[in-house]
Amino acid sequence: MTADDRRIVVIGAGVVGLSVGYSLTRRGAKNVVITDRDHVAAGSSALSVGMVETQFFDPVDVHARVIGREMIDRLVVEHELHFVRNGFLRPTTKNEHVELFERSVKVQRDFGVEDARVLTAREVADVAPPVDVSNVVAGLWRPSDGYLDGYLYASLLARLTTSSGGKLAQQHRLVGAEKSSAGSWRLSFDGKPTMEADVVVNAAGPWADSVAEILGSSVEVKPERHQAVTIELGSAPDWRLPCVVEYVPGSSEDGLSLRHEGTHQLFACLHNERSVYPRTDPTECNPRADEAFIEAIAELVMDRYPSLDECGLGHGWAGLYPMTPDGYPIVGSASGDPSLVHVVGGGGSGIQLSTAMGEVGADWILDGKSNLLTNGERWHPERASLASISS
Repeated sequence: MTADDRRIVVIGAGVVGLSVGYSLTRRGAKNVVITDRDHVAAGSSALSVGMVETQFFDPVDVHARVIGREMIDRLVVEHELHFVRNGFLRPTTKNEHVELFERSVKVQRDFGVEDARVLTAREVADVAPPVDVSNVVAGLWRPSDGYLDGYLYASLLARLTTSSGGKLAQQHRLVGAEKSSAGSWRLSFDGKPTMEADVVVNAAGPWADSVAEILGSSVEVKPERHQAVTIELGSAPDWRLPCVVEYVPGSSEDGLSLRHEGTHQLFACLHNERSVYPRTDPTECNPRADEAFIEAIAELVMDRYPSLDECGLGHGWAGLYPMTPDGYPIVGSASGDPSLVHVVGGGGSGIQLSTAMGEVGADWILDGKSNLLTNGERWHPERASLASISS
């Protein structure tokens, strides 16, 4: 039996699981099924604010996001994926960040990104007029970055995967798994027929640890609840806000994030790429934003964007980040078992990282290893930096 003929079952039909399925079918795997406890993009993928950018400092982080941008750019041309290139800006009020920003530009150049640069405070005001730049010293900027709709992106990946021969099994909640002495799997689903598999892929996002337990394994992923809210602008302003994220990678402090949505709204949230929030049971996640969060956003927006003081706050929502202890995804075979591959832990960057996660996961399935990323050991499931996550 060749790798292409093996029965591969992917658990999770968010952007990560679908990226695994798309990579596998595009590379010739003939028997791929992607299952989901609900439906395509029913979890975090559709709740994302959808920012896509490459403004990081570490070569692994930049490389993975460049791979994601290359995929998105290809899908824009070949399949009319709607991607809004309104630019991505990281402003800072700290002089010590300027050197980091300059390093990011250099690293991005190494991976073919030519339009990233460091802006002065005056230039920050030019590209993002509502931002109060009185204390801003610089900004990390790439004009061709932007955002997309997570649900539409996942839906396109689903169509491409099925058109390449893959199958979708929606409303299939995994409830049991048995492994034979020969190494194959029998997977049980709530109210559905069982499935036989030679390889199982855990791409269950916030449910990754519970799915791993069903599969007799474990994975260091903690579901964390994060929230967002709309800002109602009233009449359409004469400016267009780029994606503006105050968070500087590596920090444990939340950063205010805003981007335009349509002509009359902004999306606002607090972003963090470190595991600093308590664990949330995915089955008990309140989908509505808390009043305290909405009030905190209102205060931050008033402080950072004083010209928006008369705008109103609209509806808020909440979703889950699948976080790992060191902030890197976990992709690879579990305990050296090639029949079980984890592709999990994209945190709040699942859409950006999904292409690289899917490619690396497919490498492990088809080749037993992956050399795609610079210093790809950072994503290895048995790396030393994966310590136990506390509740």
